[in-house]
Amino acid sequence: MNIRNVLHSGDVVRFHNHVGIDKQKNSEHEWGCALIVNYIYPQCSKKLLLAALTHDAAEYLTGDIPFPAKQQNPELGVILKEMEEKWEEENGVLFELSKEETIILKIADTLEGMWFCISQVRNGNLNAKRPFRKWRKFFQDNLLGSAWCSPNASNLFELLIKEMEEL
Repeated sequence: MNIRNVLHSGDVVRFHNHVGIDKQKNSEHEWGCALIVNYIYPQCSKKLLLAALTHDAAEYLTGDIPFPAKQQNPELGVILKEMEEKWEEENGVLFELSKEETIILKIADTLEGMWFCISQVRNGNLNAKRPFRKWRKFFQDNLLGSAWCSPNASNLFELLIKEMEEL
């Protein structure tokens, strides 16, 4: 493991392409994901928690490429995935997750993004409502009905929606 690279990866900035939203470090985001993983799936494995704590670490190499760029250029997404997996392997943070664990991590990743947007709106950054709506739709369309969306995950999702509506 190259602990130096892994530790430095926490300084990569998220939301660099969003005007009117404070930037978030990967370390803050990954820590939040790990806490949410533990909350929605308390019997999770150490491997899943470590994956949550490092799931964006390879952005130390690539930077945080926004999802719309990868969505509009699928070949870019494939190239980035290959680069990131190679970096993760070289730096000791490639964790082979089961399908269930992969979905649980995606659920936590999405919920953490929604949580961050709520905190931004509370601080007056109304532009954070847009990514919140996108994550909400993604969660509803792809994760909410999955067999691995625990009651804790569903309840947290509903709580986040309610909180945003109250702002």
